[in-house]
Amino acid sequence: MNVIRPWYERAMSEDPDLAQARVLLDALAAQLVSLNRALDVAQRNGRAAEVHALTVDLRTVDRYIERLHRRFPQTQEVRP
Repeated sequence: MNVIRPWYERAMSEDPDLAQARVLLDALAAQLVSLNRALDVAQRNGRAAEVHALTVDLRTVDRYIERLHRRFPQTQEVRP
């Protein structure tokens, strides 16, 4: 059974680069949530320029996540 452990438990027993990638992925996931919320508000308020800027930021964060997953395939865990 594959149990998902918090990043700080994994970090003590794995490659430092992989541990850092996991921490960065957690931060990027939090950024995605924040950007999606801001995008929702901007769309509801009809702020086109802000919607465009937030969309660009979302795509950038998505690219960072994709690159990290390509570099560290073991970060693509199945989450419950």
